[in-house]
Amino acid sequence: MNVPVTEIEFEIDDSGRRGPLTLAVFQRAAHGSFGHVLFAWYLSQRVAFKVLPSKPGVLPEEAHEAFMAEAENMLAVRGVIDRVRVLMRLDAPLSEPCDLHDVGRRCREPHDLRGWRHLVYVHGVGTIPRLEDLDPGLPPGPAHFVVMEPLTGGSLKTPPRPADVVARAPAELSSGLAALAAAHVVHADLKPENIMLRTPGGELVLTDYGVSRIARGGVDLPTARTGGIVEGTYPYWAPELFDGVHVNSLASDM
Repeated sequence: MNVPVTEIEFEIDDSGRRGPLTLAVFQRAAHGSFGHVLFAWYLSQRVAFKVLPSKPGVLPEEAHEAFMAEAENMLAVRGVIDRVRVLMRLDAPLSEPCDLHDVGRRCREPHDLRGWRHLVYVHGVGTIPRLEDLDPGLPPGPAHFVVMEPLTGGSLKTPPRPADVVARAPAELSSGLAALAAAHVVHADLKPENIMLRTPGGELVLTDYGVSRIARGGVDLPTARTGGIVEGTYPYWAPELFDGVHVNSLASDM
């Protein structure tokens, strides 16, 4: 889903005021290696607006191609989430969707898709044609963006974590990977930075599909015998990826 920036209201300051995308909004943005993250409102929901400016030395068409590949993965995951969310609540008609934040667990879900709760929900994506129009100090050129649910609990990379979060991490991550497989998406870069908590002490959520890909033609990918390219962060590769024969697959995600 392509989201126009004009349909998003940004939080200008701590008073609750909202307005269009401006330099003032960017000055309040959180910064990281991935770009800027701003809080905003979309379809009456509080969201995270993640801006991905063009990188130095990367041609605009290359950046666009890479972003569209990531967007395809994100929206494939969203499709699985949406199919599960429309299943019947125990106390409501079939047409009423499940709520993403239904902590009461009153949604009736297929066993093999319960892991959708552990995948970040993406509302849509879009492009700002000229980011520098907001201010000459911002990176020039187009900027892609993602509108996603806000994740406020930080990543697993940031210690310490409560003992209960650590104890349930294997089950929640396995469940999330099963739902990712149902979307035919190979993540290919599972590491603590890409595992977020929805809220402090809350559910674990898989994020960042920048090097992921769709497993076309089926849920699994065959082993590549020639020309295989391994993606991801090598300290977190599965052991078989070091042999020069295997490539990222749903099995190596696990």
